[in-house]
Order: sequence, then C-alpha cells, then structure tokens
Amino acid sequence: MAQRASASRADRLREEMALSPSVSGKVAAALEGFLKRKGIRSLAEVTLDVELSYYQDLVLRSQLRPRQRNAYYTAFETCMYGYLSPQYAPLEEQIKQCGKLPEWAVKKLSQFLMLCDVKEIGAIDYAVRRRYTDYLIRTGIRKIDEYVKMLDWLKLYDIRNRQHPLKKARLLFEEKPVFLLYHPDYQTALSFYYRQDKEELLFDFSLPAPQLLKKQIFSMLNHALELEGSRVNIRTLYLFPLRLLYLYCVEAKVEDIEQMEAEQMEGFRESLLRRGDTKTDMYMQIIGRTRKFLFLDAPKTNWNANVWYLERFSFKGERMNPARRVESMHFYLVKNRENRRLLQQYMKYSFGVSSQSIGRILSLIHS
Repeated sequence: MAQRASASRADRLREEMALSPSVSGKVAAALEGFLKRKGIRSLAEVTLDVELSYYQDLVLRSQLRPRQRNAYYTAFETCMYGYLSPQYAPLEEQIKQCGKLPEWAVKKLSQFLMLCDVKEIGAIDYAVRRRYTDYLIRTGIRKIDEYVKMLDWLKLYDIRNRQHPLKKARLLFEEKPVFLLYHPDYQTALSFYYRQDKEELLFDFSLPAPQLLKKQIFSMLNHALELEGSRVNIRTLYLFPLRLLYLYCVEAKVEDIEQMEAEQMEGFRESLLRRGDTKTDMYMQIIGRTRKFLFLDAPKTNWNANVWYLERFSFKGERMNPARRVESMHFYLVKNRENRRLLQQYMKYSFGVSSQSIGRILSLIHS
C-alpha cells in the first residue's frame, strides 16, 4: 500500500513536469532527482529557496559548462512556469497587457512572482523588488538592473491604471518602507524611473525609531514631493539630504527634529563630512527647512520647539519692524534646559499679552 502511494506521488511529479515538454532527457531526470532528494513529490511544494538551492547545486558542479548550466537551470524555471501559469491567470493577463516587456524576460519574472504568491502586479512593493534583486544576484544573472527595471515598469503600469484622473494620490503614513519609484501618483513615480541610484529613493519607516520622528520626516517628504520647480533642485535641496537626516536621526537616537540640540546638529554635519560630501553646507540646510515646515504647518503652535518661526504669528503694525525683521528665534543656543524653558514661557507670554515690538522684547532679553 505504502509502495503504491509512493509510486503515485512520483507519478504526480512526473506528470506536473510533463506540462513543459521542452524539459526532457538528462535535464528532466536531473531535475526530478534533485526534487526527490529534497523530499519534494509535487511542484506545489517548491519554494523560491528550493529553486535557489537547485541553482547553487548546479554552480558547484564543475563538470558542467556554462551553456549546460544555463540549460539545467532554465529547465527548473520552465517547469515552474508551466505548472504555475494556469493558477495565476489574472497575473499573467496583467503582465501581457503591459506590453513593454521582452519575451525572454517574462518567463523569469512571471515564475518569480508566482513563487512569491504575488497574484496581481498591484501587490508588487519594495519588499518584492528587494527579493527579486537578491534572487537575480544569487542565480548569477548578468545585467541585473535591466531585469529589475522590468519589474519596476510593471509596477508603474499598475500605478498608471489606478490613477484617478482628477485627484493626485498622496503617500499615507505607515511604518514600512516607502520607495519613491512606487509612489501612488503616476507622474511622481515616473519622475524617478531613470534615477541611477535607486537606493536613495528609499525611506524605510520600519526602522527602529520613535514614531514622532518618522511622522516628521514623512510630513516633510510629502511636502517636498509636492513642491513646484526643478526635480534636480528638489532632490538636492530636499529629498537627498532629508533621507540622510532621517538615517542620522535613527542612528543617533534623535527623537524630535524640532528639539534637536546644537550637538546633534553638529553630529549630522560630521556624518556628512565622513561621507565625503562636497555639499555639506547645502545639505545641512535641510534641518532648518524641516523645522520651519513643521512649525508653520502644525495645527497648534509648538511652544516647546527649539526654533520658533515668527511668520506663524502674523505680527502686524508696529510690533514688527520691516527694516529689522526677525525671522526666527533659536532657543537651543541657551544651553541650560531650565533657563531655556523659562525663556520660552516668557516669550509665549510676551507674544500674547505684551504690545511691545518684537525687537523691543528681544532687546530686553539680551540686555
């Protein structure tokens, strides 16, 4: 009885492999033998790790020439594609509708997505992209960037199809990676397609850091993406340095950008210098830009912020001298935390109650 069941399972594996008649002879026998050694009796049991293990096993066979090795590996890919395609018909149809992918790449990409149980191209995210890149590296594929671009194009195709004709899509905050190439607004996402260094498009909000910090960076990111002007300038003045600031804050355990201390700001400068950046002074400005945006955009005034931007208060008449206009107040220059707190309370009172000019209030503080 047990022998009959075992034979039946072996027959099932052979039948499933027979769905790809181009895989035959020694190649088919080698593949079947490998799967049986792994205890696999049906292609339904195959995972991506099994496929990678098969490839690594072949790489270690020195007697196989490169062309032979490719034939053996392609056999695995072909069998899995033939077996899985009927189960993932909607995905297959979406890929065909895209119409931009060369046929030689469709099979590899399709069977990868099927093995990852991606049922529609809308489910492609940064995690899938990273896994696909790792898969290509481990299978010795040349021109990896070309293959990954095809995955990106599939995602852009889906974003375009989902785009509301009258409403621009915005990012929604979640504690997971945000990959700007996969931004929900098609034109925004497309603007990053030809960026050479794709890693700089990643803002990983799954990193261990306070949620307040993540939301501050996220808010500034959304603001920067909606600015008008040259994409090169927006990258240089906002996106690139903002990502560096976020990574620094995570590493240095900065909890609140609006309460960054002078030492922490200097630490960010040193991190830029260690990178060898030639635009350190320009990139440092992202701290001020972010602070100002957060302070002015907040529903309620953050009286605990280390920098106040007086534009928020809309002082009128004689309270603000246009010839000697005060743009901001930097409380982090007061090193004693208790003195700083008292000064902030006094300034809050003076702004709300006193009728004196801002210049007069400041002169009293400095006298």
